[in-house]
Amino acid sequence: MNSSGGAGYFYFGSLLGCILGVLSKEVAVTLPLVLLLFDIYFKKTSLPSWRTYAAYLPFILLIVSALVVRSFYEGGGIIPYLRRDIATQIFTMMPVLTAYLKLLFFPTGLSIAHYVELYHTPFAFPVIISALVLFLYVVNALYLYKRKEAEWRLLSFFMIWYLVTLLVIMIMPLNRIMQENRCYISGAVFAIFLGVAIGEIVYSRHRYKFAYGILAVLIVLYGVGTVYRNMVWKNGVTLWTDAMAKSPYEPFVYNNLSVAYKRGLGDYENAKEALYRGIRVSPGDWLLHYNLGVLYTMNGELDRALDAYDRAMMLNPKVAMPVNVEKGSVYLLKGEVEKGMALFQKAIQDKPDYAPAHYYMAKGLRELGRPEEAMKELDIALRYASTSYNRRLVERITRYKREGNMEKGMFPEDPGIPQ
Repeated sequence: MNSSGGAGYFYFGSLLGCILGVLSKEVAVTLPLVLLLFDIYFKKTSLPSWRTYAAYLPFILLIVSALVVRSFYEGGGIIPYLRRDIATQIFTMMPVLTAYLKLLFFPTGLSIAHYVELYHTPFAFPVIISALVLFLYVVNALYLYKRKEAEWRLLSFFMIWYLVTLLVIMIMPLNRIMQENRCYISGAVFAIFLGVAIGEIVYSRHRYKFAYGILAVLIVLYGVGTVYRNMVWKNGVTLWTDAMAKSPYEPFVYNNLSVAYKRGLGDYENAKEALYRGIRVSPGDWLLHYNLGVLYTMNGELDRALDAYDRAMMLNPKVAMPVNVEKGSVYLLKGEVEKGMALFQKAIQDKPDYAPAHYYMAKGLRELGRPEEAMKELDIALRYASTSYNRRLVERITRYKREGNMEKGMFPEDPGIPQ
């Protein structure tokens, strides 16, 4: 760190940017590595000195502090629950990293959802091919680093930048293994590659017309592709229909298509058909059955709703408590208030601060002609809904207190239990 005042302001400004970045986007934890990479590539000295390393320490301390604060705020500890072991994660991510590179240079098959196969062994053919591609990629980056020309070293820097900025998703097993938006920062490597390549054509070979021709072709191709993708993003139905065609084995695509039909078009039949198709592809996905239960309830098919909820709980016993609350709401609609109340009481016993259980308990008490007890339960539901940031339930309870008319039907109105 330079001792001059101006450099000090920049340094402390970068620390502020670091802490804000870590609190908003996980990729910011790679900032110390990127700074180290920058010093290695562009400092005059061959290797960073101890003073350079000392300048990184505040960034590391800020990142660790932010992760600790975040763990206390969100719960679950600094290291989240890992859905896949580290070996499976690395083997699976190798083809994903090469797929990201392919999308950057040849953006075909773009989709809001990508189905990714899990690999538990390094001897799977896609893993071997991807490992070979990544090895050659790193070798080329190291070769360009040795070049004296500044533009090639710059390209080498961003080739390693691509891997560093994707380091978090390479190691941490996220729910959605591949998402195109994760390439927004790492994708700078393509822009640098294109700029260096065209620059070499222009300045080294003086082929200006050829360079301009490349730019014109790219502008036309990317312009047409952008117009097409905008048509796909016209509405939820077109978006998720496109995703279903490209990733037919991804269960959440069918869930989201169903929601798009229901919310966007009010088309309950096609919403159910989307879930039926998803269940045929992935019969073991509990959320498909749960969302089908929601649609059955909203459509008045109450016995079918109960069956769908039972299947969801059988496939994922961990969601038994919230799904049983939804079952209880169905019993209220059927007029079987005592059955519903028993489920609500069990949910409150298991999780006293679960606001929807108190909300439905209030509805049951009201049906039984006990308005004072119902109001007390509503107050409890409102308090817990506020502390858990359940905005829709807060609005519903507030509206009831203002208008004195508790709405019929169930809560939530749309599928609301996350995976």
